[in-house]
Amino acid sequence: MAEALRQRLVLAGSGSASGGVYQEVKITGEGQVIGNLDCTDFKIYGTSRVDGNIQSRSFKIFGTSVVVGNVDSDQAYIYGTSDIGGDLSVKRLKLYGSSDIGGSLTGDQLQIGGEVTVLKDCEAESFAAKGAFTIGGLLNAGTVHIQLFGPCSAREIGGETIKVTRSGLAYSFHKLLHSLAPRTENSLTADTIEGDNIYLEYTKARVVRGSSVHIGPGCEIECVEYKEHFEQAKNSVVHRSDRL
Repeated sequence: MAEALRQRLVLAGSGSASGGVYQEVKITGEGQVIGNLDCTDFKIYGTSRVDGNIQSRSFKIFGTSVVVGNVDSDQAYIYGTSDIGGDLSVKRLKLYGSSDIGGSLTGDQLQIGGEVTVLKDCEAESFAAKGAFTIGGLLNAGTVHIQLFGPCSAREIGGETIKVTRSGLAYSFHKLLHSLAPRTENSLTADTIEGDNIYLEYTKARVVRGSSVHIGPGCEIECVEYKEHFEQAKNSVVHRSDRL
């Protein structure tokens, strides 16, 4: 539909509307949309529920949002809380709140600064995390850079370059959480990690396989398989290492 023919949908206070084709969808109170949405911009500053799929250029959550179906957007910014029942497909994601995704997460650039749970797979050109995540399936990206500020896990991790670190700031934050809440671990857990160049800290995995593998501090690895180079920190545990 031509841009000039698209209308705005604004829900302030408490209200509901039908799905359809819109220019901007903006909810500042408590709103429900029944049906699929095709819009240029989707903005939530209050509480929303969409009983359908969303296709948009931008998807911005500053409050609380529930989407029963899939979300397909060029840009997604989540600073509040979102619950997406299906898949989230984006070109670029910045997540500094929390999100539960009932399907898969795919995109070009994924930046995680909060907490995300993905039931299925996560695939991207680049994946950068400074928060906590749980991925039920495969995390696959050209570059994977994880800074451990909370518990992170994926069934499998694959990429060309995989780097997992825990900074001093993360360690201080970790100790603060211990003093305020039940015990949490700033660590990564995965069954299999496979890539070309791999550097790991505070990671527990069954198999790590790569061309160049550097096991840094705080790791426990059952088996390392490497082609060219293998290095291990003194305070890490590697039960077996095999050159391919």
